[in-house]
Amino acid sequence: MSIEQKFILTGDLNFMGLGNAKHVFERIRSELWAADAVISNLECCFVANEGTANNQSCTGHFYERSGQREGFYAHPAAVKALKAANITMVGNANNTNFGDNAIRSTIAVLNDQQIAFSGVGKNWEEACQPALKTINGIRVGLIQRTSVYWPSNHEASASHPGVATVKIHTAYSPKIDGYASNRPGTPPDIHTWADKKYLKDLVTQIHKLRETTDILIISFHWGYKEEILDYMREIAHAAIDAGADIILGHGPHMPLPMEIYKSKPIFYGVGSFVFHNGHRGKVHGNWVGMIGRVNIQDKKLKTYGFSLVRRDEKNQTFITDLEDETSVLEPIFEAMRANGLSFNIDNHTVYFKKDKIESLS
Repeated sequence: MSIEQKFILTGDLNFMGLGNAKHVFERIRSELWAADAVISNLECCFVANEGTANNQSCTGHFYERSGQREGFYAHPAAVKALKAANITMVGNANNTNFGDNAIRSTIAVLNDQQIAFSGVGKNWEEACQPALKTINGIRVGLIQRTSVYWPSNHEASASHPGVATVKIHTAYSPKIDGYASNRPGTPPDIHTWADKKYLKDLVTQIHKLRETTDILIISFHWGYKEEILDYMREIAHAAIDAGADIILGHGPHMPLPMEIYKSKPIFYGVGSFVFHNGHRGKVHGNWVGMIGRVNIQDKKLKTYGFSLVRRDEKNQTFITDLEDETSVLEPIFEAMRANGLSFNIDNHTVYFKKDKIESLS
């Protein structure tokens, strides 16, 4: 008997400043519970107030040091919103899971609620561990890394809590075209690439985990604004070559184009999913995010696509009408068509045509 399952992949979950966070999912809760699994990037720490600057008593957000911009912090009670929204697995390796006590507290809270996670740990070995969960008979693995992190004791070490990373190198070279040679102020070409040792370690882990999982998701916090940088494509392709089934990218607070590589979906940027207060209390209001949709049949990828989401005046996330998002979709569609992708739009969702996907493999 054939078994079909639906996975939803979301971007940033930041509960900072929301108090009782369950209400943010009211308009999308039924959609999330219709899925067999929801996988997200958790962009905040769960930690109680301990002599810190506190903005909204025990249910609000605080800064671990007054004026600090590195981390996002929510009260541990906010974790109940994850359970109420059917969020099954989360990745924590990003630029806002910051601070020794905050990371230790987050680990304890997630373990207590039995929410599988990857990307943070009390040391480097723990931070690199995958999240593993059997979902309706499918063995799912999740590995999360970040290339966006602070230089001050943020990366986990052999004896220090932190996030799991892949180091990236950046170089600049003069632009060579018909104008640059006689035009002062011409911006340089920018080149980025993954550190060989870090990438090799990630590939080795993917190879090993491939043997014991049916669906393997590699989640990555990366990027800069709307660009798909060289290192993002390098890492995504290397991960799929090593055995990954799905690449879930996040970092920029906007949706980015998808790519299909060897019949496997790469979501380069899904943007925000729950996001209100940012660094130093700055309100994030008029954002557009993406949710990835992957249908699995008999433990193999069947179809994939995406929908777009926004937040309303009550900070509740909802699926938006694609007809209202022409300005957002046009550059995404243009980039995907340039890569040979064809797609259909069906009831608020963009689905890729499978025959075109297979022809690209």
